[in-house]
Amino acid sequence: MPVREHFERDLKGQVFSVMKLSSCVEEALRKALAALSEEDVPQAEKILSEDIKINKMQLEIEDCCVGLITREQPVARDLRKIMTTIKVASNLERAGDLAVHLTKATKR
Repeated sequence: MPVREHFERDLKGQVFSVMKLSSCVEEALRKALAALSEEDVPQAEKILSEDIKINKMQLEIEDCCVGLITREQPVARDLRKIMTTIKVASNLERAGDLAVHLTKATKR
C-alpha cells in the first residue's frame, strides 16, 4: 500500500474517532441534564465514569494525530486537517467536562 493511502486511511480514522467522541459527549450532556432536572444523584454518578472515557478518547486522538505529524510530516491542507482534528477533540472534551459540572450541581 502506498504511503499516501496509509496516511489518508489514518486521517479518516481520526475523523471517525472525533465523531464517536462527539456522540459520547452528547450522550453525557443529555444524561447530565436529565439527572439535574430529575434530581437523580445515582444517575449523575454514572456520568463521572463516562467523563473518564471521554478524556481517554481525546488523548488517544491527540496521540494518533501527533504520530501522523511526526511520521508523515504533512504540509498545508493535511496539516490543517490534523490540527483541526486536535482542536475539535479538545473542545469536545471541554464540553464533556460541562457534563461533570452539571453532575456536581446535581449532587449539591
